[in-house]
Amino acid sequence: MKKRGLGVLIAVVSLVFILSSCVLFKGTAVGKNWVGTVELLQAAGDVATGTYAVSISFKFEWLLGNSKINGGTITFYLPTTGERIGAESYKFNVTTGEYKESDTSLTFKAKEIDYNDILEFTGTVASKAITNGAITYGVLPVGSFSISEQGS
Repeated sequence: MKKRGLGVLIAVVSLVFILSSCVLFKGTAVGKNWVGTVELLQAAGDVATGTYAVSISFKFEWLLGNSKINGGTITFYLPTTGERIGAESYKFNVTTGEYKESDTSLTFKAKEIDYNDILEFTGTVASKAITNGAITYGVLPVGSFSISEQGS
């Protein structure tokens, strides 16, 4: 009889945990998929300057409201105008980052796949768009970006 009571208690606690998981595993307010443009004002390592269409996806750690970015991808799509028509797209892996709900700031670093150049992106999330987007290469400011959420 004691084993049955313990089994019922475990089942009830498990059910309560499952029902409350929406609180424990609450997703951050920043969406996962973003599109927009990047303007590199000067060369960032092996990434050429110019305007690119960009696609960004983030992977968040959501446990207990944590808003750390632990992965994702960035693609700078090949230019469709100017001298660099037909150039290769640049692909990056998002290595680290964080979204702070207190001041709606978003910061993340991305490492270029072929050349290992590391860019750091910072901005402020407002109305499902990132404003004041700035890009640095080391300590050197190299450009800006403007992206908006495209789903969750």
